Amino acid sequence: MKNLILLFILIYSYQGFAQNEPPLERGFHFHSITITPIGAYINDRHGGALGNISIGVAYKKNIVKAYLEGGGEVNLFGSGESILEFGGLYGKEFDMSRKLSLDVFAGIGYTIYNFPSTFPAIIEDTESYAIPFEVSLRWKLAKVFQTGFRLKASYNEIAPYINPGFFMQFRF
Repeated sequence: MKNLILLFILIYSYQGFAQNEPPLERGFHFHSITITPIGAYINDRHGGALGNISIGVAYKKNIVKAYLEGGGEVNLFGSGESILEFGGLYGKEFDMSRKLSLDVFAGIGYTIYNFPSTFPAIIEDTESYAIPFEVSLRWKLAKVFQTGFRLKASYNEIAPYINPGFFMQFRF
């Protein structure tokens, strides 16, 4: 009888520990790699192509990610404006349905602009801190692969810009 009770306790406790937690309710874990292969940027002077990559870690539904983005004005004759920005974002994800989520982020970054001055032979490098905001609408296509549309706005002293684009996300 003792063995039967012991077996019952072991089986019952094993079932309690074997329950899988939903991925967003886990503790601290590696979250995702997000790539925006080709996006656009628009500021008060110009516009152009821009790419972005970010790596995120999460604690439950809180996400912290580091990002790097760069791009430039498409200019066939002469030099054009280029942007490089890196920084960190903090945000949350909100499930709208089983397959659709909304992600909201804010953070701090550092922007490096390289643009032609009024005299075409001179290129000016200007640097500034930035306050980026990002909103993403994400479709869950598979367990590890998701895609969606993101809109990022970066406020800086030089030339604030917005960056819309489609992204691919690999979740872990």
